This record gives sequence, structure tokens and C-alpha cells, in this order.
Amino acid sequence: MSFGFGPASEMNKTVQRLKRSKPDTFKKLGQLNNQNNYTITDKKATKKQLSKIREKIKKENNKALLKKALFFTLFLVLFIYFIYF
Repeated sequence: MSFGFGPASEMNKTVQRLKRSKPDTFKKLGQLNNQNNYTITDKKATKKQLSKIREKIKKENNKALLKKALFFTLFLVLFIYFIYF
């Protein structure tokens, strides 16, 4: 869609000049530093160690769930208190 004269021609030239180039994904991947990359190591864990890790994660998740439930309950009680009074 090219116009040969006047303001339309100037507009077309401006659009072509300001056109943004598309980012190159492969170039971005090459610029990643070690801080963003995760390395996988071949460490072996025994069943006993895995069970300890599993229990630790379960405890942490239960604590987080309890904190969220307490916060929500407190928020709900305060919300109801301020609405009715």
C-alpha cells in the first residue's frame, strides 16, 4: 500500500522508519548468564533421606496453610465486624 505523493507518502515513510524489529529468541538465549540458568546434578538420595525431605515439605506446607487460614479468618471476622457496626 504505497502512495506516490503528499502526506500519505510521508506517513508511509515514517511508519517504515519507526517499525520495530522483532526480538531474536536465539540471541536472547545466548545472552542468559549463569544467574538465571539452573543446573541439574546427578545426586543420589536414599529412601530415608527422601522420606525426611517429604516430611519436612509436608510440615512447611501445613504451616503455610495454617497461616493463610488464620489470616483469612481474622480478615473475615474484622470485615463482618466493621460492616455490622
